[in-house]
Amino acid sequence: MMLCEVRCSCGYSVPLRPSLFADLALEERGSPERFVDWVCCLCGASSRFNPADVPQREFTSATEHYEVPVFHAFLRCTVERCAAHATVHTLAENGHPKLPIEKWNAVTARCYEGHPVRVPLKLTGSTVTLC
Repeated sequence: MMLCEVRCSCGYSVPLRPSLFADLALEERGSPERFVDWVCCLCGASSRFNPADVPQREFTSATEHYEVPVFHAFLRCTVERCAAHATVHTLAENGHPKLPIEKWNAVTARCYEGHPVRVPLKLTGSTVTLC
C-alpha cells in the first residue's frame, strides 16, 4: 500500500492515504497550485504542502486498513469584512485535535483570499469541526 508521508521540520511525520490527502487539497484565489495546510501534532507548527510534492512510499500489508483520524479546523480571516476562511488539518484524538489548539504556534495558513488567519485561543464549536 502506498501512503504519503507528511513531515514537519521538527522531524515528526505522519503517513496518510494519498486519496485522503488529495481530497483535503484546496486552491487559493488566483493560484493554480493546490495545497493542504497541516499543523504538526508534536510541535504545533504549520506547513503548507502541495499533495503532488509529498513523497509516497510502500508500507507493509499490516497497514492495509490504516486510517488516521484527522481534525479539520476552519479559521477566520484577520481582515475585517473578509468572509473567507482557511482550513487547517491535524491529527485527531477523541474528537479533538491531538495537540490542543491553544498550543498551536506559527500557524502560517491563509484564507482563500490570501490573507493571514487567526487561531482561536480556545476550541469552540463554531470555529472547528471534526470530520
